[in-house]
Amino acid sequence: MLRRSFRDAIPGAAAWGLAAVAFLSAAAGPAWAGAWPRDAGRWFLSSGLSVSAPAGPGLGASAETDIYAEGGLGNGWLVMAQSLRGTDGGEVLLGFGHAVARPDGGAIGWTLAAGRRLQAGGRAVTYLRPGLAWGRGFSAGDRIGFLRLPSGGWISAEIQAELWARPRAIAPKLDLTLGLTASRRWTFLLELRASAYPGERRDLRLAPAVLLRLGRVQLKLQPDLPLGGGGRPGISLALWSEF
Repeated sequence: MLRRSFRDAIPGAAAWGLAAVAFLSAAAGPAWAGAWPRDAGRWFLSSGLSVSAPAGPGLGASAETDIYAEGGLGNGWLVMAQSLRGTDGGEVLLGFGHAVARPDGGAIGWTLAAGRRLQAGGRAVTYLRPGLAWGRGFSAGDRIGFLRLPSGGWISAEIQAELWARPRAIAPKLDLTLGLTASRRWTFLLELRASAYPGERRDLRLAPAVLLRLGRVQLKLQPDLPLGGGGRPGISLALWSEF
């Protein structure tokens, strides 16, 4: 049975979600976030709600909302902002970066962001987060090693390191993504995520996802499955769009 902490998170999550739906409904176009540059004035927006299983017997599930925006400034430059709010705390992040598309269909980029995370118990962590991203698009029939791909899509890798101010520590993160565009309406993702936060066990997760285009937005449903580190399973629902 869900506890008070989860119930208290629902009104805030609903408000954030409704605001995002209203804003994203005016957007159009495919949603590709990652290493690829964005034209000046083009924005990628993502708004989601995730729910995680209870941390132990007698405890309730936890919920978190996540709103992310990334905008192109021209000549490969971009800005980004992210806000997370949940039962265990919240987080705000602002940053910028640069990305370059290559003639072979690939792209490479870097980012630098500053963030502040409020954790359970009122403890706050301020950090810098440099990151590197690489991506490559492909067409149906292309090969990755011995595997012939059934549809077009992309593969990407992103490595980041949170540099904590106090306590002084480093938290590395790695995300690998394979995306397959089955049709104009359906896209399938497979994500592998690894992280190592100070004071916690190393975490490895597998997150398959399906995206369904609904007019001007894409609806993303994604389970989050721990492979190691003792993390909690969860599921998320998000809206993606680009305009």
